Amino acid sequence: MIISAAVTSLMGMHYLLGAFLYGLVMPEKTKERMELPLEIAFGVTVPFFFLLPGLKVGVDLFSSSVLMLGLAMTVCSTFAKIVPVAFAKRYIKKT
Repeated sequence: MIISAAVTSLMGMHYLLGAFLYGLVMPEKTKERMELPLEIAFGVTVPFFFLLPGLKVGVDLFSSSVLMLGLAMTVCSTFAKIVPVAFAKRYIKKT
């Protein structure tokens, strides 16, 4: 257990192991009373969890590689939506 705690501490994940172990030993009555506050806390904090790392990303939006990647993603997503619908329309029309 000490080795596991040391490894998770070095990885910076000791709080996850602690939360997991706390959840294992928590009585059922306490778990039931904590459902609503946890739902509220998750609803408030989860957007920030994804927002803050996204704000730290620095991308030069007008570089040629980013523009080409954006164009390729747009073309692929457009075809991924249009082609199956066209095939489905053809198949449904014949039957």
